[in-house]
Amino acid sequence: MMYAKSIQKIESMYAKSIHKEDIRMINKIFAVDAGKFATKAMAGDKRLMFRSNYTRIDESNSIPLEGCSFKVEIDNKAYILGDMGEESDYSLEKQSVLHKMATYTAIAKLGGRDEVKVSVGCPVSIFKSDENRKLYAEYMKEQPQMFKVDDVSIKIKIDKIVVLPEGSGPIYTDERFKDKRVAVIDLGGRNMNFTIYNNRLPQVSSMFTENYGSMDIETLIKQQFDTKYRCSLEDKDVRAILEQGGIKYKGQLEGQKHVKEILEGYVDKVLARVQKANFNLDTMDVVFTGGTSLLVEEEIKQRLSHAEVIKDAQWSNAEGFNKIVRSKFDV
Repeated sequence: MMYAKSIQKIESMYAKSIHKEDIRMINKIFAVDAGKFATKAMAGDKRLMFRSNYTRIDESNSIPLEGCSFKVEIDNKAYILGDMGEESDYSLEKQSVLHKMATYTAIAKLGGRDEVKVSVGCPVSIFKSDENRKLYAEYMKEQPQMFKVDDVSIKIKIDKIVVLPEGSGPIYTDERFKDKRVAVIDLGGRNMNFTIYNNRLPQVSSMFTENYGSMDIETLIKQQFDTKYRCSLEDKDVRAILEQGGIKYKGQLEGQKHVKEILEGYVDKVLARVQKANFNLDTMDVVFTGGTSLLVEEEIKQRLSHAEVIKDAQWSNAEGFNKIVRSKFDV
């Protein structure tokens, strides 16, 4: 099934990127997309991605880290960040210790030291408010009192910051969208962002953020399959169901219809929210981006045949942010 291939595509991109985390050269300009599922970052053509999971630990903790995981100490508190982290932050709030920690860690692992320039994304609900956008920028620029990654003290000061709307990446990187009216639907782990762009300029009145992300899909799968098969699924089990297109039960693959219905229902909910805002997607180009769009690509095409799902959807925001920040500072 298409969604099984999409899961594999996401995991493949993730696996390829984590081997690039140890960048020893010094860089000064960065783009960071700190998403609810994963943090993606770029410094020129260098890339880094790790899971946006964390666990609070004692500072003296010396557990060996595996996968793409880091011991991070920030403002006198210690955490495991990345693959081995056990908690996620699914709130819409961006001014959180996780987002700040993930952003600074990504910059550090890509070679950032001392004064740096960075572009970051935020939900369109924050971006369209001058006050909220300014508060977010100030929060991210506020230098931690203490910052260590893997027991190494690192000084990072964000000298300049560019805040961009989540979902805008493809608009800035693809010349096809120049001089066009394009609806961008960004489907992430926790939320969806919607914006209409006219000749690459965001139509502020069109912007909205909704709590529709892959977490909705995972929650429904857990609820329905726990009840039907009398089991207690963990997150890894839910991901396996999505990858397989069903659940392995007594040696047989079952529940394919339930998975399909859940994915279809999710896409219907997304499109209904756009319709509720009185936007007719039939009259404009439509672009889906964000990692969750790869998961429901088949269902999107079934309902909106002219829509385009960005091939490298999980990286599209970071790539766009990277292009903007580097052009802004003449690199």
